[in-house]
Amino acid sequence: MKIRSFAAILFAAALLFTACETQTVPDDTETTRAETAAPPETEAVADTDTDDETEPVTTEAATDTETEEITETETETETEAETDAPDLSYADAYTSPGFLRYLSDNYGQSVTESIKAAVSGGAYDDGIYYSLTGKSVYVLFDEYKGATYKKSRAVDAADGGVIRLGFCGDIMFADGQTVMNNYINSGKDASALVSADLLSIMKNCDVLMANNEFTVSSRGTKQNKSFTFRGAPENLNIYHEIGVDFVSAANNHVYDYGLEAFLDTIDALEEYGVDSAGAGRNIKEASEPFIYVINGRKIAVLCGSRAEKNRKTPTAGEDSPGVFGMYDDADMIEAVKKADRECDLVIILAHWGKEFSPTVEDVIREQGRRYIDAGADLIIGAHAHQLQGMEFYKDGFIAYNLGNFLFADPGIKTGMLQIDIDAADLTFSVDFIPCIQDTDRVWLCKGGEKTEVLSYLRSVSPDVRIGDDGHITAKN
Repeated sequence: MKIRSFAAILFAAALLFTACETQTVPDDTETTRAETAAPPETEAVADTDTDDETEPVTTEAATDTETEEITETETETETEAETDAPDLSYADAYTSPGFLRYLSDNYGQSVTESIKAAVSGGAYDDGIYYSLTGKSVYVLFDEYKGATYKKSRAVDAADGGVIRLGFCGDIMFADGQTVMNNYINSGKDASALVSADLLSIMKNCDVLMANNEFTVSSRGTKQNKSFTFRGAPENLNIYHEIGVDFVSAANNHVYDYGLEAFLDTIDALEEYGVDSAGAGRNIKEASEPFIYVINGRKIAVLCGSRAEKNRKTPTAGEDSPGVFGMYDDADMIEAVKKADRECDLVIILAHWGKEFSPTVEDVIREQGRRYIDAGADLIIGAHAHQLQGMEFYKDGFIAYNLGNFLFADPGIKTGMLQIDIDAADLTFSVDFIPCIQDTDRVWLCKGGEKTEVLSYLRSVSPDVRIGDDGHITAKN
């Protein structure tokens, strides 16, 4: 949560009250933004009315030179050339008279009065927007500016105070493989793939995320690889049947049948209404996060891959298609920092880790922590085909690998994560739901199976406490 300087807040409050009480205050201009970026220290919020026609607005220069007077006439002249410039950031939203006026007009005068009281009491921070309106400054400022995103969706949460996110590992609905054969032989019954009790938990998430471990197309040329997976576009309907809302397309099987099928995959996910990120026709597309708005909070989901030592899946370039690569940290760190400036919460689905190994490689652990340092809140990994360790790092949480969830391998200890986020303060709790994935289906563990999976997870996660109920907390 970013806290502004008290002097800046006092100046912002003065702008707010002027904006609400006076109809002639212009929208932001280059001059006013330059001055409010480093406002002068102010002893108190002015309670008296200001006559805009006769009283000039004054500020001090950052170099403590002579005070310069900016009259309303001069400001209005600039406003005619530019109104609330599009480069105004979320961090600077409080300096926009137009935004402050929007808050008053749409959320009531009581909002401005409460902000005034918070400023006067020295208790102002960005959280006040949510406490007063039920929406964060990121959501409110997007509303005000009419911002739209190519990849986004608003979600009606089951609980107004909690955002429930679910995560599971690799899912593969490739034609001719055991999972799809089971689905077809059962008369296309999703309960043949997922036990009923587990299915209920999955569908109880506001958003459930997984990794799409196959190419979605009926075209293309099989690549020279040991394992290739391709499924018909209509297979994506199964995601809706089992409650999966979002999938990562950044993995080492999305390009199994070449460029033609890769592009089909991107198009099919959109056509069949499965939210996704991590693959694109260029780096701009591949690195673009999916944006969710849930319970008044704006959440960014980024997806990236560093799964191949012998790279056969292209990483996206400036003018070339591929996945969002994490072989070099620079692009993902830049994307995380940007998302952190624009959203309440940043999630990374990472395709990484040594296959069929319980060990988290040092390079992976270091990379995950760098992403938390850059501003990520949750990092959930897949690709290893089995569970790997979990840890809390600073204010974030990393599950290095969730392994298979619906795949062809026999007898895999797996599970899903349920992360409940308090919408008011963004604190979160983490619960692991133990499961077994076997060849063509996955089921919720009970009794001895549950104990066995949890014991294994404890053995590979020495830095966390895992209760018998699957609740995960940090070791202090």
